[in-house]
Amino acid sequence: MNNSIISTHELKKYYTVGENTVKALDGVNIAVNKGEFICIAGRSGSGKSETVAREVCDLINNTGREVVVIVPEQETVVWERKFAGLLKPSSNLRLEVTNFTNLARSVFREYGGLADSVIDDGSRILIMWRAMLSVWNSLKVYNNLSSRED
Repeated sequence: MNNSIISTHELKKYYTVGENTVKALDGVNIAVNKGEFICIAGRSGSGKSETVAREVCDLINNTGREVVVIVPEQETVVWERKFAGLLKPSSNLRLEVTNFTNLARSVFREYGGLADSVIDDGSRILIMWRAMLSVWNSLKVYNNLSSRED
């Protein structure tokens, strides 16, 4: 029984550079099972992003599964635009492109974490007082007020 959610069979990607043919991928077989993570590495321009985009689109179109793609923060909009051009509008509803910051926020919202108070109000006031004392001499307004006699 095949439990793969993503698989390739004899995947090939060739580039022509001048008179030479560069074999970026030559007969690659991959099977990724549910719950597994993979890493695709290679030189710039070797087809990593194109391969991932094609596999994600095939997965959504052929199975109807929901897919989350985690990309670097500065690449989120680029990947969203890429998938918008590759998928039909109804399929875009089954795809979420996110980055690590947004993923962390979602996890904290769902399961707690940073949303809980770490310190109480009294501790917060003491920390603010300590911070104010550390810059007291550079505070012109407070410094002048403290030396005034009323």
